[in-house]
Amino acid sequence: MAKEILSLDTEKGSRSLAITSAWGNGKTTFLNFVKEKLEGKIEIISITPWSLTPGKSITTFFFQEIIKKFGGINYTIAKSLKEYAFVLDAIELGWFEKSVKIPDLPYLTKSISDKLRECNIKVLIIIDDIDRLSAPEIEEIFRIIRGSANFSNFIFLSAFDRRYVQSALKDSNPAYNEQYIEKFFESEFSIPELRPERLHKIIIDNLDWLEEADRKDFESYVSLDKFISTDLPVFYPFTNLRSIYRWLNGIHGRYRILKGECKIEDLADLEMLYLLFPDVYTLLSKDFKRVLCTERYTNNFQLWDSTKTVSKDDDFLQYLRQKNYYDIKEYCKTKFEYDEYKMKDLAVILNRLLPNTGRVHDLSKGFSNPNYTRRYFNGILESSDISDKQFNELIRRGKVAIKEFIDEDINSEYSHSLFLQSLSKSRSTEKFENTILENIIYLVLYGTIHYGQIMLSNYDLGNLINKLSYEPQLKKTYVRSIISEEQFSFSLLTQFSPIHLDGTNDLTSVFSKDESDSIIAEMLAKAIKENYPFNNIAEYFFYSKTIQYETDKESGNRIKTYKSLNSEATNLYKRYLAENFLVHTSHYVWHNHPNEEQFFPSEYFTEFWPVWNDFILYCEEMGILTSLSDTEQEILKEYEAFMKQWLDSGRTPIEFEFSAIKF
Repeated sequence: MAKEILSLDTEKGSRSLAITSAWGNGKTTFLNFVKEKLEGKIEIISITPWSLTPGKSITTFFFQEIIKKFGGINYTIAKSLKEYAFVLDAIELGWFEKSVKIPDLPYLTKSISDKLRECNIKVLIIIDDIDRLSAPEIEEIFRIIRGSANFSNFIFLSAFDRRYVQSALKDSNPAYNEQYIEKFFESEFSIPELRPERLHKIIIDNLDWLEEADRKDFESYVSLDKFISTDLPVFYPFTNLRSIYRWLNGIHGRYRILKGECKIEDLADLEMLYLLFPDVYTLLSKDFKRVLCTERYTNNFQLWDSTKTVSKDDDFLQYLRQKNYYDIKEYCKTKFEYDEYKMKDLAVILNRLLPNTGRVHDLSKGFSNPNYTRRYFNGILESSDISDKQFNELIRRGKVAIKEFIDEDINSEYSHSLFLQSLSKSRSTEKFENTILENIIYLVLYGTIHYGQIMLSNYDLGNLINKLSYEPQLKKTYVRSIISEEQFSFSLLTQFSPIHLDGTNDLTSVFSKDESDSIIAEMLAKAIKENYPFNNIAEYFFYSKTIQYETDKESGNRIKTYKSLNSEATNLYKRYLAENFLVHTSHYVWHNHPNEEQFFPSEYFTEFWPVWNDFILYCEEMGILTSLSDTEQEILKEYEAFMKQWLDSGRTPIEFEFSAIKF
C-alpha cells in the first residue's frame, strides 16, 4: 500500500484510495502501519471527523486541520488554503451579496495545485472511521474528496466498513446503489478477515487467567473439531481481533468474581449474547422468569414457547403460571425486527444456554439451573450464597463449627446454599476423606433438624452415606449417633418413613426396614420426651405406618390404607395415648362435621381400643390411671357412657350431653 501511494501520479489532481473491512478487523491498525512506512517520504495529515462536536461542519473542520498542518510546511500555501476555505464557506452560507464579485474557486484550486507541484509537496490525507458517521456526514466527506479538496498532489486514503456505508447511504437515498461508492474511490483494498484457525489460536493463547478445569472446558467449548465437521465454531460471530478481545475481556471480568461458582461455557455464551444482542440480554436479565420455564419432570430452565402450553387438567399450577410467560424469539422478531439471519444466530446461543433436551436434571452450576441463573446477570454471588471455597473450609473445620454456623443462621439465609453445596458433594464423582464425608453428613442431618426442612432427598443422603469407606455397621452407627444426640426433627423422621421409602436408591440402601423402624421409634420417643403437642405426636406416629392396599368387598376397588407394622412405635404411641387420656380428653372425641351436635370417639382411641373395657384392661396392665381424683373419675365414667351409646347406635355419630369432658 505504501509503495502504491508513492507511485501515484497526482499532477492532474487528487487521487483517492479506500481501505475497507468489517468493524474491528484492523483498519486503523493497518493505517498506522502505512503511516509508519511513509514517515519522512510524504506529508501525512490524519482526519477523524467522528470526533467532531455534533453540529460542527466537517468541511470547516477538514480545512482547519489542513491549514494547521501547512502552517508548518509552507506558509504561502497555508494562506491560499485559508482563502479558499473562507470563500467555500461564504458561498455555501450565502454571505456574498450579489453586487460583490465572488472569487473564482477554480482559479484558487489551480493556484494551490500549482504551488504544491512547484514545491514538490505531496500530502497523504488519512480519513478514518467514516463508518461511524451518519449518511449526510458520509456524503459530506465524499464531496470533500471529489470536489472541495481536489488539489494536485493530494492523496486521500479513507477507511470504512463498506457494508455499513453502503447501507446508510441507501437508507438515506434509494438512488445510491452499490456502484455509488465507486465514483469516489479509484481503488479499493479489502483487508481479509482472519481465518477461524488463526482466531482459535489467539483465543487459546489468551486463557492463562482460567483455572485448569475451566480452561479444559473452555478449550473444548471453542474447539474447531465441530467446524471441521461442517458446524461453525462457537466464536464464528466474532470475525476480528477487536471483537475476540472484547469477548475474552468481558468473560474475564465476570469470571474473576464467579470463579468456581459458574459454568465457564455459559459465562462465555452470556457475554456473547451481551455483545451481539444487548436488547435480548437486557430483556433476559430483567424478565427471565417470564420467558424461561421448567416443565414437569425437569428442574432446569427452558425457553418458553407455545408448544409448552398445558391445560388446566394436565397441570393446574403450570396452567396458572403460563399466563405470565411470553415467547422471547417471537418478541425479538416483532419488537426488535430481527431478520432471519440474526434470529438464527440468536437461536444458536440461546439453545446452548437453555438446551431443550427433555427430562433434564442438570445439577451443574449452569445458567439453565434455576438455582444459579440470577448470579450470571448480577455478576456477583448473592449475600446468601456460599462459595465452594467457603463450604470446603466449613466442612474441614468439623462438627462444632458446622453446628455453630447453622445455629447462627436464625433466618435461614444460608439454608438453600448449603443444600446446593451438599447436593453437589453427594453427586460428585470426587473422592473425599471419611472425615470430610462425616462432616457433610452431619451438616445435612443437623441442617434438616435446624431448618425444619429436608436438606437432601433420601436418594442423595443415602448416596452420601455410602461414600464412606467404613463397614456398613459403622456407617449406620455414625448416622444413628447424630440422631440420638440431637433434638427431634419431624423432617428427619419422614426420611425414614416407610411411606416415603420405595426401596430403590434411597435410605434402604443403608438401613433395613427394621432399622428404619427402630430409628422412627427412637425419634417418636424423643418427640414425646420433648413435650411436642398432642396433635403433632399423632402426626409423627402416622409416618411410622406402611401403605397397604386392600380390595373393597362391595365395589371391588383397590383401596389404599395405612397400617402400623412398627411394633416399637405402636407401643410407644399407645402408652402415650393412655397416659394423656385425662390431660387431652377432648382430643378423643370428634365432632361429626358439619353437624357440630353429633359426636363419635376419635380414631386415636378406637384404633387401639375398640371397646371401653379394652382400654381399662390396658391401663391396669400398664399401671396407668391409678389414684384418680373425683373429677378424673367423672371424666372416665362420662367417656364410658359415651362409648356405650355410640356402640349401641351401630358406631354412627350420636348426640351426647358432655359435662365432665370440656372442649
